[in-house]
Amino acid sequence: MSHTKGPWKFTEDHSFAHVTDRGGQGVAKVWLQGDDYSNADASLVAAAPELYEEVRELIFFLENFDPSNREYDVVRRVRLSHAKAAIAKARGEK
Repeated sequence: MSHTKGPWKFTEDHSFAHVTDRGGQGVAKVWLQGDDYSNADASLVAAAPELYEEVRELIFFLENFDPSNREYDVVRRVRLSHAKAAIAKARGEK
């Protein structure tokens, strides 16, 4: 199974948050109900590609990197930084 490539973003109009890909093509609509949950839902949907990719990368890292490898700490810091950025986007912070 494949999905529309990210990054995705959302813009709001009166009733919906429109989630689009980098080319502006629609991916999803989130109905804005006038509560905090609606924007949070739109942020989470828009962050889906980054979250998916970071989970894949973290799994690869955890399964394949030996902590005694001298590159381990550098790769760990990069993976954590990217994962934190994806979570921030999902929370609507970026």
